[in-house]
Amino acid sequence: MATGRTSDRFDINTVEVIINGEAYKLINISSTGLLVRDYFTAPKAGTAMEMIVRLPVMGTMTPLEVAGMVVRDDGKGNIAINYAHPSRTWTKLLETLNIKASGV
Repeated sequence: MATGRTSDRFDINTVEVIINGEAYKLINISSTGLLVRDYFTAPKAGTAMEMIVRLPVMGTMTPLEVAGMVVRDDGKGNIAINYAHPSRTWTKLLETLNIKASGV
């Protein structure tokens, strides 16, 4: 888990995001945003985006529709997208997935 931000970042390699029908891996995810790896056709910062975040819940990949906004493109294929909490339990779910991913 990365720290020093308003929302803790989790490095959960089992979470993926679907954007425009394409699956992408994440560098990290938090309760307020995600950092997508290898997204080379990123729209400009400020562009609204619809995506599906797929999470491993109870043995299956569970899709969750999320609306967000591009806030940063590093020019190397990694983009940051902010979003509102998809649910009240979002932060707790990410914490639980992080624990499982780290094998604790």
